[in-house]
Amino acid sequence: MKKIALALLVALLSACTTPAPHLDHSLTARSQSPRVKFIVIHYTVSDLPRSIKILTEQVVSSHYLLTDTDKPKFYVLVDESRQANHAGVSNWKTYTQLNVSSIGIEIVNPGFTDTPTGRVWYPYSEAQVQSLYEQAAARFGTIDVSIQNAGVITIDYYDRMPKADFEKVLAVNTTGVWLCCREAAKYMVKQNHGSLINTSSGQGRQGFIYTPHYAASKMGVIGITQSLAHELAPWNITVNAFCPGIIESEMWDYNDRVWGEILSTEQKRYGKGELMAEWVEGIPMKRAGKPEDVAGLVAFLASDDARYLTGQTINIDGGLIMS
Repeated sequence: MKKIALALLVALLSACTTPAPHLDHSLTARSQSPRVKFIVIHYTVSDLPRSIKILTEQVVSSHYLLTDTDKPKFYVLVDESRQANHAGVSNWKTYTQLNVSSIGIEIVNPGFTDTPTGRVWYPYSEAQVQSLYEQAAARFGTIDVSIQNAGVITIDYYDRMPKADFEKVLAVNTTGVWLCCREAAKYMVKQNHGSLINTSSGQGRQGFIYTPHYAASKMGVIGITQSLAHELAPWNITVNAFCPGIIESEMWDYNDRVWGEILSTEQKRYGKGELMAEWVEGIPMKRAGKPEDVAGLVAFLASDDARYLTGQTINIDGGLIMS
């Protein structure tokens, strides 16, 4: 009797079940695009235990977390099909709410320390850089373009500048550029194509007062660019650099303040923004550059239109330095 009742129950439940509609995948819409359009990379400003706690237990999250251990590990915290809350209320060009259209990667790094002579940044380990490129190649299949956009600065008198400041600036601005170029080129050689784009500076062309370490670091970027352009050309890899002039940014806020203090005299005291305004007057186009001015040049260097351009360094400064 129990068997009969069970059979009747199964039959009734089966009769109540509506067949799922058939989904026909034979048609494809022309107007569509991938969800992921950006990769947003942050440093955590914390050690590993605190980084894990913040990214797994609080409102902030990311898709991936790259550790700072001897053998770095990539933690997958949020599946790429889902949104992570890593970019805040952010925008770029016409895109808003970048969380919706990006993958977020957090790298364990304490960030920086503010000192009397300026902000000192902590470099990423060589193993972290290697892991980042390894994962990028595994995730996307190729590494077509790598942009080395490193730049830190301190400003000080020649006899007061600590050796540590000199070494830190070179470590980030020059060694960091070379290290990323090296790792990216390993994959580009296998692909037989690629584009390396390095950020130099107007000081890569002409050193300025109270910043011998920064000038040396940015001149070094041009040397790296030219040397690698020779070596990597047989694999259709282009290597170019660009030299931004006065660009509206956090770095130039610092430059205005500290250079303004050092260059002030009893006859002329520079207030906030006054030194930069004076220097901008020396630019033929009579304005400071904007980040999007630089982005347009970088986009060109990364495109197929620049495939026959290599070993070059291009000024993007409104005509401040013409060389």
